[in-house]
Amino acid sequence: MKRSIVIAFMYLFVWALYAQTSPVKLSGEIEGLNGAEVALLNADRNEVMRVKGKGNKFSMRADVVKGDGRVYYLYVPSLGKLGPAMNIPYFYFFIDNDALEVKAEIKDKNLKRVSVKNSAAMDEYDALYRSNPYQDKVLEVGALYNEAFNTYNTVSKTEENLAKLKNLSDSLQMLYGKLSQSFLDMIPSNKKSDALFLIVYSSVPMETEAAIENVLQKFDVDFIQRNYYAKELQERLRLMKGSEVGSVAPDFELKDAQGNLVKLSSLRGRYVLIDFWASWCGPCRKEIPNVKKICSEYKDKGLQVLGVSIDKDESKWRKAIEEEQLGYLQLWDPSMTTGKLYNYNGIPFIILIGPDGKILARQLRGEELCRKVSEYMDSKPFEISVRLSKPYKGKVFLTCVKDRFTKLDSLQVDGTSFSFKGNISHADQYRLMARPFGFDAYVCVEPGGHYLVDINEGRNFVVTTPDGKEQLLMNELLAVTNPIEKQTEALANRYTKLKEQEKDAEAEQLQKQMSIHWGKSQEAKLSFIKKYPKSFVAMLTAGELLTNDYTTLKEVYELVDTVRYAYSYPWRSFKKKYQEAADKWIQNKKAPDFVTKDMAGNTVKLSDFKGKYLLLDFWASWCRPCRAKMKELKEVYPKLQKKGIIVCSISLDEKREQWEKATREDGIVWANTCDLKPFRTNEIAAAYKVTSVPTLFVIDPQGVIISQNPSLEEILQLELQ
Repeated sequence: MKRSIVIAFMYLFVWALYAQTSPVKLSGEIEGLNGAEVALLNADRNEVMRVKGKGNKFSMRADVVKGDGRVYYLYVPSLGKLGPAMNIPYFYFFIDNDALEVKAEIKDKNLKRVSVKNSAAMDEYDALYRSNPYQDKVLEVGALYNEAFNTYNTVSKTEENLAKLKNLSDSLQMLYGKLSQSFLDMIPSNKKSDALFLIVYSSVPMETEAAIENVLQKFDVDFIQRNYYAKELQERLRLMKGSEVGSVAPDFELKDAQGNLVKLSSLRGRYVLIDFWASWCGPCRKEIPNVKKICSEYKDKGLQVLGVSIDKDESKWRKAIEEEQLGYLQLWDPSMTTGKLYNYNGIPFIILIGPDGKILARQLRGEELCRKVSEYMDSKPFEISVRLSKPYKGKVFLTCVKDRFTKLDSLQVDGTSFSFKGNISHADQYRLMARPFGFDAYVCVEPGGHYLVDINEGRNFVVTTPDGKEQLLMNELLAVTNPIEKQTEALANRYTKLKEQEKDAEAEQLQKQMSIHWGKSQEAKLSFIKKYPKSFVAMLTAGELLTNDYTTLKEVYELVDTVRYAYSYPWRSFKKKYQEAADKWIQNKKAPDFVTKDMAGNTVKLSDFKGKYLLLDFWASWCRPCRAKMKELKEVYPKLQKKGIIVCSISLDEKREQWEKATREDGIVWANTCDLKPFRTNEIAAAYKVTSVPTLFVIDPQGVIISQNPSLEEILQLELQ
């Protein structure tokens, strides 16, 4: 989960200066206050009044603004600063009555609200939260996530703990999304609710213009003109439109470390990378090495790197510059004027500005930061010339898969030849498409490359190049794989016809041949990756591998260049596949215990096999590969017995009659169990991270998995003690 530090500031508006105030009596009891001071802060978190408590009780009378949906903050200064910190020494509440009575408690240096008497808005606020079906689940999973986070970072950084943390993080993110959507769904029934608007304002992501406009349009117009936070969103939207990608970067003037005033506009004519940061911001400090690397690599190519610190304390800013050895230009913005200009409310916030002063990219981090800078700084021209075997009239598109399918360019063609020209910074695979009925062709494009594509019909094309090294490698790979895949396609067509004719036996034999050809294709691709591991085509091929076998993917992962091609979609595709396989890899770990039943209703547990070698086989009656594997298993079963390996099959069938029928047909004579639960609800399959069948595990006498999804041949070759 990416993390940034949220800056606790609000925009100030002229209209706020003229808001009418009225007196309010605020009193209450805070368990654990013990005579400490209590402060009332306004919506901008500026202090309105401070009083000393009498034991656990306090009372104050202050002038406040009511009626516009803003909140005030009750703050206990002795618990710590307003932020940034892990503890929360304050809570917010609506003031919608002349007299409010507050109850709260101090626990672990946090101030927690218990109740606010006489506030209809707070009652509504709490009721809306309670009515959200995902709120309790978010709290539950959030607590588990915090526990897992502490375990991984303070107890043991094991793969198991990391996997648990990742799974909980993914679950929490999903639940946050559902929570936010559920609140949005409440708006039609609460179009004038200050309580709901505050909830939506604070919990629904609104980092884009579209997201903000979507929220504002859902509430009543007169409400939007009255509500404090709605006006703030309107102002944020206005600022975003002035600081979005494509707009001229707002100018500012700040002091550098030597006390000289520097204007952003004085850097016009160069690419400018601005890193908004602070000394106290952990994620900012973590991102600095990436910024320094980019500065070192591109400073002589026309890139000006600029750090803008929002530190309040100048000495801490200067100390951080020294500690991080920041050699590029540093400016100081203690009043956070740039926050309003560039509409950021969290740091690190990094943007890229072009020589013409226009914003090219916002919110850059990590790999995306490096990729985006390189995209502009390393680009060189390329040209793709196309010859058609017959005339074509229509539109032709040049496309690429980046974060998603992207149209790069298009041409209206009428004839037998055309060309595309452009700029590219890294090797990538481009696709030529003619729609609705036309052709497809793929080219591995590199900076400075020239390519000639001869297209016959459909997907029949040949690419030649005098200087495109990656395309030449692709041609070498295709020379091996194309014949295999054509044979596989021919077999697939015959298989379809046989199935239509209900010739199942012949179709089954053909399926085996198809499997052999598929295996040959995969082997050819793996051989190519091993031969040219650092090429882009190797990464492209890795991203297209049709396997979820962890050992294979791990081998490939250690071969390919995961740094040079981190910008590419093939790398992201392969990385996702590898991580998913790694998450499911439990070899060399303790086998999860299980309790199930055999066909006679007898209980079968993992502990029943303690002290013996166990082959655990997950299968299902409806799974043809499982049934084929079962026949092979029956043939080698005497050899397994001789070797001292006991077999236990766990069926993932839902219906007993299907399980029983398959058991009879396959002649299973070893332990055979079933919970009559499918994948989605089978606890044993989930514990063993089984997502496909057949899946096999070999467990040693101590209950450790020594082999995951091996072939029967590999099992027979195991050296058992």
